[in-house]
Amino acid sequence: MRLGTVANSAINSYGQIFFSEKKPFGVLILLVSFIDVRAGLFGFLSVLTANISAYYLGFSKYNISRGIYGFNALLVGLGVGFAFQPSWQLVLLTMAAALLTLFVSLALEGVFHKYGLPFLSLPFILGLWAVMVASMHFDVLRYSERDLYTYNTLFSLGGLRLINIYEFLDFWLSKFPLLKIYFLSLGSIFFQNNAFAGLILSVGLVYHSRIAFSISVLGYMAALGFYMILGYDYEVLSYSYIGFNYILTAIAAGSVFVIPSRRSYFWVLLLLPVSVIVTISMELILANLRLPIYALPFNAMVLLFVYILKLRVTPGKLILNTSGLSSPEDSLYLQTTENKRFALLPSLSVRLPFTGVWTVTQAHNGTYTHKDEWKHAWDFEIQSGNGKTFSGNGDQVTDFFCYSKSVLAPAGGYVVDLQDNIPDNKIGEINTLQNWGNSLVIKHSEYLYSQLSHLKAGSIKVKIGDYVTINQQLAQVGNSGHSPVPHLHFQFQAYPHIGSPTILFPISNYTEVFENTQKFGEGYPVENQRIFNAYPNQLMQKTFRFIPGEIIDCNVGEQKIVWDVKKTTLNQMYIECRETNAVAYFIQTDDYLIFTRFIGDKNSALFLIYKYLYHVKMTVIPQVTYSDVHNPNLFINRTLLTLNDLIAPIHNFLSVDYFFTFEELDIIDSDSEVKANITVVNLLNKKHLKTDSARLKVDTNNDITLDFSNSVIKLCKHKR
Repeated sequence: MRLGTVANSAINSYGQIFFSEKKPFGVLILLVSFIDVRAGLFGFLSVLTANISAYYLGFSKYNISRGIYGFNALLVGLGVGFAFQPSWQLVLLTMAAALLTLFVSLALEGVFHKYGLPFLSLPFILGLWAVMVASMHFDVLRYSERDLYTYNTLFSLGGLRLINIYEFLDFWLSKFPLLKIYFLSLGSIFFQNNAFAGLILSVGLVYHSRIAFSISVLGYMAALGFYMILGYDYEVLSYSYIGFNYILTAIAAGSVFVIPSRRSYFWVLLLLPVSVIVTISMELILANLRLPIYALPFNAMVLLFVYILKLRVTPGKLILNTSGLSSPEDSLYLQTTENKRFALLPSLSVRLPFTGVWTVTQAHNGTYTHKDEWKHAWDFEIQSGNGKTFSGNGDQVTDFFCYSKSVLAPAGGYVVDLQDNIPDNKIGEINTLQNWGNSLVIKHSEYLYSQLSHLKAGSIKVKIGDYVTINQQLAQVGNSGHSPVPHLHFQFQAYPHIGSPTILFPISNYTEVFENTQKFGEGYPVENQRIFNAYPNQLMQKTFRFIPGEIIDCNVGEQKIVWDVKKTTLNQMYIECRETNAVAYFIQTDDYLIFTRFIGDKNSALFLIYKYLYHVKMTVIPQVTYSDVHNPNLFINRTLLTLNDLIAPIHNFLSVDYFFTFEELDIIDSDSEVKANITVVNLLNKKHLKTDSARLKVDTNNDITLDFSNSVIKLCKHKR
């Protein structure tokens, strides 16, 4: 195990106590633990023992480096070093306790992982309990009296200067007793029974996360308020090691395992009084067993809360955090961005089931028939320039423009149900006995079917069991069933039968037609929209199809950088820069290339690609702009972002908008050169802060050029 790996895993073990992977914060916590030098040394010994043992036992190097297996052992070491006088026997005991704690951590990880739950600091509690109970029979161990002589400890660390600082701080904090108790509670997480340690930790907590700090104060105040309301002496928090339970519960339940939001803050206010009841009752029960309570209430409340959230039938707006990010701010900004980006991004690309321009004559929650369980459906007809849907008098079905027009498969799938022998109605008449008329149902995936109805009798060209491909001709538009005039009914449903209740599912890629312009559309067409299918450009598809194993040569002026296209074991695609190790994750389909996450140096060329090729559609429609939103965490000035962090769960003032506009094609051909203008705009409360622009060119050799005001990046793909 390399020295760098040892140091990295040790520092992250300290940070993990506050769910942080920021190394400066981990270093600060390490230093705070050494305010009590003996406790600090035994804590450090314990974390080294656990991490090195986990490494040589063959456990996940990734988890070891993050400190997942070390932080519980660290707490046990701190507790042992704080409780007993140092001796060589205590060194052996500490190492044994660290191993025990590691084994408990690994076992609980295996059990809790099945339920998607963290093991938190349960191994610390069990490990230190085991040591404290066993120590009653270890005659060589002597309990430490350092906690009784705080000034002696401070003098040994920093002489009179440190004592003077401590007295100055204690004098001012005595004027604000509630604040002093908060700092004492924070410091006691690391067995530091002084406000000085808590003050330093609070500064580090603000550095790590403004959200975590604010919600820790909220949770602490909620618990303290409950103490006061019930007439319980809250001064007990100033000399007992239970106050930190409320701080950690608030941080974990309100900002770590749940996406921070107004609702998470509200639930913290509700949870903390419950936590007070649990804490006091546990303390009394464990007192009879002569066991300290440690962090048991924190573990009980957080595990209970997270577990019941996983049992919900409908997730609601209190969202569990599945991002894997350690910073509440990072999780919040990512979740907010992805909600806006991917709300209409379907798991399946679905086309409109026709060619040419059609009009939505009835949409979701329609005026006539799209009601109740069948509200998520569309009716389509063809209209002329003056809004008419027929020629002549419209007395015959053949007068209607859409009658006998081809009906196409909206996506690939198997035909699972059909009806094809119901005659067309006369104009103005309806068939109430056979409501759906001639219909087709196609299975696209489990619990995703599409239905096409009111088809022309005898026009269906497929049979049950046939596999159909996207845009394959299936039938013709008719006037059968509950249909007074020819039109095409289209819906998605979860079941394979004609007439099943509808479900909400978006249409992937279409173009909306206006009098003098056009617009990209995605999602749910609305009534009176005139729309047609937007088909991908072959040159764009070929150029922006990145295949794992490919190499991308990135030329920035005279500098040449090499990137690799790779994928994870979970099939997540990404581009990695060999020079900077920066990584940009992406997803791609026949319709678009979308970058989802960037990790690494923001001064790298790969970051510029992430920024400007963030969302590229394969459909080329000149002079039409489509938009997306960037994660503000990557683009906004750090000072503004820090201020915004404090209120972001309540209201996010910062945003970054992305705009992409194709230029006119020189030649109307799918293989002609494509150009586009890209703009990224930083906004504060929707007011302009900054604009960055680039010009994209895709040439017929499938090379990509991004032209900025002061530089040019050119990308060339090739195989290994």
